Amino acid sequence: MLTAHQCAVEATQAHGHYLKGTIHCGQCGSRLIVSNAKNRHGNAYCYFVCSGRHSKRTDCTRQAILIEDVEKIVEGYYTRVQITPAQQDALAGMLHHEFDPLVAAETEELERLTTNRDRL
Repeated sequence: MLTAHQCAVEATQAHGHYLKGTIHCGQCGSRLIVSNAKNRHGNAYCYFVCSGRHSKRTDCTRQAILIEDVEKIVEGYYTRVQITPAQQDALAGMLHHEFDPLVAAETEELERLTTNRDRL
């Protein structure tokens, strides 16, 4: 169990979010963690908090940021980021290099299973 949870991304999540584990503090570089706060009326507010500041491992002064605001910042960033055609070709080549052997192995396994089924 300990080996399975060595990475924070793989660990059992108390507060799940699709950006959790992928974004870091711009001030100290620590990972941002999810924090749910409730006001006296019971309304919940979800924040990203610097884990360095939260655990007092760093002298970070970054305040908590509403998750909605972080999502908007990330969305805005991805509207500006573009990959070049050369990068796109390189990525496609890398993906083909990784997936072609997997597809070939799957095809061979399917043929073996079909032959075994027909024999039985």
